[in-house]
Amino acid sequence: PGPILDLRISLNRIDYTAIYGYLGSFQINIGPETFALDFIDDMAGGSFTFTDPRLTINFENSFGLPIHMDLADFYATENNGQSHFITRTGGGSFEKELLYPMIGEEGSFVPDSIVMNKDNSNLAEVVSYPLSTFTAHAIGNSNPEGPPRNNFILDTSRLTVTTDLILPLEGMSDTISISDTLRFVFREYFDNPPEEIQRLIFSVTYVTQFPVDVSTQVEFLDENGDHLDYLFHTDDERRYIKGAEVGENGIAIPSEPITMQVELTSEQINNIADCHFINVSGEVITNGNGEKNVRFYDFYYFDTDIAVIAELQLNSDDF
Repeated sequence: PGPILDLRISLNRIDYTAIYGYLGSFQINIGPETFALDFIDDMAGGSFTFTDPRLTINFENSFGLPIHMDLADFYATENNGQSHFITRTGGGSFEKELLYPMIGEEGSFVPDSIVMNKDNSNLAEVVSYPLSTFTAHAIGNSNPEGPPRNNFILDTSRLTVTTDLILPLEGMSDTISISDTLRFVFREYFDNPPEEIQRLIFSVTYVTQFPVDVSTQVEFLDENGDHLDYLFHTDDERRYIKGAEVGENGIAIPSEPITMQVELTSEQINNIADCHFINVSGEVITNGNGEKNVRFYDFYYFDTDIAVIAELQLNSDDF
């Protein structure tokens, strides 16, 4: 996200370019500021455990004085309003005295940061929830050690705060739902009444490089997107696709094409006569019943091809 704070200090009834000397102790109240986590909204129907999340609060300080920064409240909120506070391992708050420019470095910005990770906080647990926002509230105090201090403030001095949330795509998934919808108007392919279709076979081929097992389903929908029927029944073992094996270099080896042919019953054929769309969905779980840590790369893929084979009984009137 962009800056959650861009702080300037103005002194009433004083027109200045630069002030030097001991400037005393004053408090800087930051927030609470809230920023959105829109990308996590894309995960639905399950959870994903990130094994090495990192949240960094970045400071850019051009005030020539020490500032003790204390993150008083830091929490994440789900869409349903449930909040989860980020706490420090062992208790206490996240705090530090920020680096700052010295005399002779006027006008420069000095970077500093506070880092939260799985080792010093409960961040890994917090990001396992379907979060929508993070909220931060911090309190800063200038010259925490008191005088003597040789401070300076320019009329351009600023303290900027930004955040970086890093969620490496490495972790363990437990039944995350994925889906894609394809256009398939039944009557454009088979302009025959369902009773003339002797056999109808759907051939589904999967090729995957993801090291995750997928419980697949193919759903037939009408023009309004309403359910008509499923290709697989709940007890059909063919719907379960084994994830790719991971090589010694940590990269998954693409699977061989996995093809299955599913013949529809007469009842199913009748049910899908008004089909306009096919929804291909799956529930993802990492190998090892969701307890094995895996990595994901941007070149991994999960491809699905669907072909239809029909055997028709035609009347001589059709010729």
